[in-house]
Amino acid sequence: MPSGAVNLDALSAAMRGYLEWLAPQMDVLMDRLPKLFVRLRQKAGVAGWHGRIAETVAWLYVGFHMGISYAVQSGVIPAEDRDAQLAAAWTTLTSLAEAQNKQITEDKPADRFTAVLREILASGAGHVRHVDEGADFPTPGLLGWKDDEWYYLLPEAVYKAVVEFTRGQGGHFPVSSRTLWKHLESSGLIEVETATRQVQRTVRAVIGGQRFRVIKMAVSSLAP
Repeated sequence: MPSGAVNLDALSAAMRGYLEWLAPQMDVLMDRLPKLFVRLRQKAGVAGWHGRIAETVAWLYVGFHMGISYAVQSGVIPAEDRDAQLAAAWTTLTSLAEAQNKQITEDKPADRFTAVLREILASGAGHVRHVDEGADFPTPGLLGWKDDEWYYLLPEAVYKAVVEFTRGQGGHFPVSSRTLWKHLESSGLIEVETATRQVQRTVRAVIGGQRFRVIKMAVSSLAP
């Protein structure tokens, strides 16, 4: 077998043994593991990480914890090595999470959004129509409309397109749509309505005689 290759027979046997080991404990684990997860998430959350990073760390550690417990009881790993393995796993996971959090923090959501949307439009993965073409539906990949000055983007469609495009490149878009619209507003990239006491970041637009709530973004904001 080539160096670094996975022995599939051994892996299959190990997984079968692990599941057989888990099965009698399921009633107990269904009560114990969620509590362990909550404690770990709180422990990880002390670092002030972004979004669900603390949750991800907690779940990964729970999985590693169970795997190590099985390995010890199976005699694969000496019992005296268990704590050192768990400590090393926690250190590795938190180090990776810290790096991920730093990347997300430094990568401004508004800049990320405009960069990804620019790629989507350039690649043809999504498109916008000119307002004179009307608003007939359905149109696959339609993200909104434009005129010489503004984009009128459909909020759900454009956010979904950006998230999926980012995921397709192996990445993760860091914020929800509501948070993204706030970032776009604070960056001066979109028009808002302030007729009421509450700021409306999706504004009213009439396209082809139909009324829509859109993200109104200057065409110049997507210039290279």
